Amino acid sequence: MNALLRKSRVVLSMPKILLVFQKKSLRKKISTKKGDRMKCGLLLSGCGFQDGSEIQESVFSIHSLEKRNIHVVPLSLNNYQHRVTNHNTGENLLETRNLLIESARISRGQVEDLEKFDYSSLDFLVIPGGFGCALNLSDYGLKGIQMSLNHHVEKIIKHFHANKKPIGAVCIAPILLAKALGSYQPILTVGDDKEVESCLETFGAQPKKCLQGSCVLDKNNKIVSTPAYMYANTNSVFVAQGIEKMIEALVSG
Repeated sequence: MNALLRKSRVVLSMPKILLVFQKKSLRKKISTKKGDRMKCGLLLSGCGFQDGSEIQESVFSIHSLEKRNIHVVPLSLNNYQHRVTNHNTGENLLETRNLLIESARISRGQVEDLEKFDYSSLDFLVIPGGFGCALNLSDYGLKGIQMSLNHHVEKIIKHFHANKKPIGAVCIAPILLAKALGSYQPILTVGDDKEVESCLETFGAQPKKCLQGSCVLDKNNKIVSTPAYMYANTNSVFVAQGIEKMIEALVSG
């Protein structure tokens, strides 16, 4: 009986231990004071490629930035996801999830509300792919070429472009740039996806085919894009290579 009692006390104490661990593991609050290291906004749209941000693309982006000593500032919308998908079966679930809360799973916390955050202090913007780009940051996944952007997403893209700050777009994310910046005829890649390329052209962008593991640079508009999982038959090695090249081009530009 005493042994069972001791065991139950250990079990009851576990949530406190886990809570302490979680608090310690959270990303430190990012300073935006002058003189700090360069900072990159990472615009997330949830967690998981079928209804939010593509996790591998997001993590590879964070890794490539942080190994260059660049602060990553996770950003997202304080909205509900358009849908919640069981990533094991593909079935849509009768749930509601918040983009900020879900995005924090990728960034280990400290996701800033895009609507409220002063992103004028940031030096770069990177947007990972995932169907959240087409459902949560825009409605491209529902309306195709009749799509519209979330107001705050459009605003941050135009801010970076107007201030000549580099933007990186992964996978399907170039569709957001094409819609926001089409009048500037940005050069963008979505791999060799002809349907999405057609939409890019409709918005005024110049689609350019790109091999797996590579990226496309638009020097005039300071935009770099990489296809990543636009290639259904690709793998994490090629995805990581393409994102690494994209980040290097952003930083070098």
